[in-house]
This record gives sequence, C-alpha cells and structure tokens, in this order.
Amino acid sequence: MAKKKLLFRNRSMELGGVENVLLSVISALDNSKYEITLLLSFRQGEFLDRIPKEIRVVSIAGSSAGFSKFKPLRLIQRVLRRLKIIKFQKFQSGFYKTHRLNDMDYEIAFSHNMVEDVLNSPNKKSKKISWFHGDLRNFWISEDQKLKLIEMMMKFDKRVFVSEFSKIGIEQKWNLSIEPSEIINNLLPLDEISRKSELPTEKDYGKINFLSIGRLQPNKGFMDLIEAHFKLIKEGYQIRTLILGEGYQHGELEQKINELGISDSFILG
Repeated sequence: MAKKKLLFRNRSMELGGVENVLLSVISALDNSKYEITLLLSFRQGEFLDRIPKEIRVVSIAGSSAGFSKFKPLRLIQRVLRRLKIIKFQKFQSGFYKTHRLNDMDYEIAFSHNMVEDVLNSPNKKSKKISWFHGDLRNFWISEDQKLKLIEMMMKFDKRVFVSEFSKIGIEQKWNLSIEPSEIINNLLPLDEISRKSELPTEKDYGKINFLSIGRLQPNKGFMDLIEAHFKLIKEGYQIRTLILGEGYQHGELEQKINELGISDSFILG
C-alpha cells in the first residue's frame, strides 16, 4: 500500500507550544505509513535539529539568525525576507511545482496563521485540515479577523482542536456548529521529559521565585508580567522572575526591563 503524503504548514520551529506539539505529532506518526513534508515560512528555530531525519523540510525563506546587527541593513534584510513570503502567497503554484508538493494527500494548517495559505493551496485534490490551538475568544486580533478566520476554517475538510474547551468556546461565542471536527489532545513525551529532568542545567540562574516558559510575543502577556514584577519590587518584595523562550518581542521586553531598572531581578533566559 502506498504511503499517504502529508504536508504540515507552520511559521517556523522556534521555541513555542504549537511547535512543541507539532514536533511531537510528526515524530509519533508511523513513517512506514506516512510520507511527511514540513513546509515552514522561515527556516529557523530551536526545534529544527530535533526533526526526525525521515521528514523532508522545505522553507519559503531563511533564518534571521544571520541578520546584521547594523539596524538599517537588518531592516533591509527583513524586508527582503518578507518579500519572499509575499511572492509565495501570490505564486504558490510555482513553489509547489518546484518543491514537488502537488501530490500531497493531506495539507494541515498547524497554526491559525497558516489557515489562509493552506486554503489557497494550488493542490485542489488534497484534503485540507486545520489544527487549532488555544481559545479564539482571547486571541490578540480584531473581531473582524476572528470572524474571517472562522469563515476560512469552515471551508476546510476537517478541523482538529486540541481540547473540547477550544472548540466549544468558538461554537458558543459565535453561535455555530463546527463539524466535522475532532479533538486531539496534545501529546506528552513523558520519556523525554523524564530523561531531560536528569540532565545538568546549562545555566545557573540562582534562586527563582517565578518561572514562565513560552514564545516572546504580545499575546503571551510578558509585558504585563514585567509590570507586575516591578510593582511587587516597589512594594518591597524580594523576588526574582525568569522567562525562558525566544521570539520577536525579545528586544522590546529587554528594553522595558532596563527602563524599569529591574535587570538584576527579572531575567530573560
């Protein structure tokens, strides 16, 4: 029996909850039954090296890791990289042909910002699946954007939610029924977690009172955490907070920490 060909779409493999789940899913699939391709918008992220070698990785644009520290040049590099994404969105058919993506049996939008790209795929024969994480009611996008996202999701052949709560939240808020759909809870790599708990730590941050792990982006609320930490310090509490993660908000958060003068007690790991 021929293998089913699966195409997973995601922005990158940077440290984040969605990416961790994606890595767990593609690692758990039986490669004797499935031929998996991972299409990334940007070829970057801490999880890249952990992708099983059997999985083909294709990217639209490269990593920002080599960008210049000279601000004007870095801006040009970002614009050029963004133009590659715009070109892909306008001419997907050429990209699909070049990278042999037209024969996929299933295309999976593994994050909400991939929904439109997968829906506009030039491969009209593939089954389209959206994989939804989180509570749309609390997303940092406008009401019109939420309604547009729901409208696009309803055009998919199937919708996967990571929890019943995530699905019901949409159905109750916008008074609709999302079917066909399936609930697939996030996989927990218990053996890996147990093994890593025994590894020595690379850095010693000293005594930490509050720890948060996640991608550094606005919807995670890290700016609010900095403000809350600062207020507690002002009230006389001797606390230390550590955030572990990467993301495009790193520079902004670091600047805020320095402005408040709390770099000795609020750490970006």
